[in-house]
Amino acid sequence: MKSRIGLIAIILCLFMIFSCKAITKPQQPYVFPVSLVVSSAPDRDKSETEASSDEIIEGNFEISSTEALRDEQMEENFGINSEVIIEEEEKIEEETMDEQEQIVEEEKKVEDVVDQNNIGNSNVDTSKFEEAIEACKSAIKMKPDYVEAYYKLGSMYTELGLYDEAIEAYEKYIRINSGNAEVYYNLGVTYLMIDDLDAAMEKYKILRKYNTQLADTFYEAIIQNVLMDEESKFVVQVAAYKNIAYANEMIENLKGIYKHVYIKKENNFNKVRIVGIKTRSEGKLLIKDLKSKFRLKPIIKKT
Repeated sequence: MKSRIGLIAIILCLFMIFSCKAITKPQQPYVFPVSLVVSSAPDRDKSETEASSDEIIEGNFEISSTEALRDEQMEENFGINSEVIIEEEEKIEEETMDEQEQIVEEEKKVEDVVDQNNIGNSNVDTSKFEEAIEACKSAIKMKPDYVEAYYKLGSMYTELGLYDEAIEAYEKYIRINSGNAEVYYNLGVTYLMIDDLDAAMEKYKILRKYNTQLADTFYEAIIQNVLMDEESKFVVQVAAYKNIAYANEMIENLKGIYKHVYIKKENNFNKVRIVGIKTRSEGKLLIKDLKSKFRLKPIIKKT
């Protein structure tokens, strides 16, 4: 009996072992051929796919129509905007041309008035200036950087004795164009008219940068103005040379330091002098300063 039970147990164990191997062994999936998969699709799915495609086409058509309308609207708006821009540009161009023509007319008017009345020459009828001044002002209003109008205003105001107005006109010219030597010369002369020697000397220094010959002419005018000053009672004689070249060299050295230096020719000597000294004590201080800067023996003299 026991032997029979043991045999049954052995059989059961063997059965369990083979059953486990069968379960754990992986099974290879079955792969359908592609042609078979496609052909095996049901007709219902095909019809649904075709319907969906029709819907997409109709949707695309609707979107395309909307985009076309939008593009047409944009083109129409662009065309309108372009026309407006072109009209504005043409309007601005016409206004600019009109303004330029007016400026040219005003400039010509200034030239005609100045030329016809010989403004800038001596013995001019001052009653003719009013029209020219108004023409200049009108031209400047149209063209604020019209420097010739400022130049002519300065000349006319100087001849009328309106020196402050002349100075203002010349200064405005210089702010626009700072390289005209004649303007500095005229401005310096105008400062001499109001006895502002310091301002005149400042313009002289600037004038030398642009035109030394014109600057020398102006400097002589300054010296003559100083010599005519009744309050200038003393001169300091710096040196005396027979050779004019030495005298001129000394003048150039002194001009950068002192005002109102000139050469007086006397007894075959070229005497370098500093004028415009009002008191003897002022002269003595000047001599002391000259001795400290140059190896000279200056003297003070009464005019």
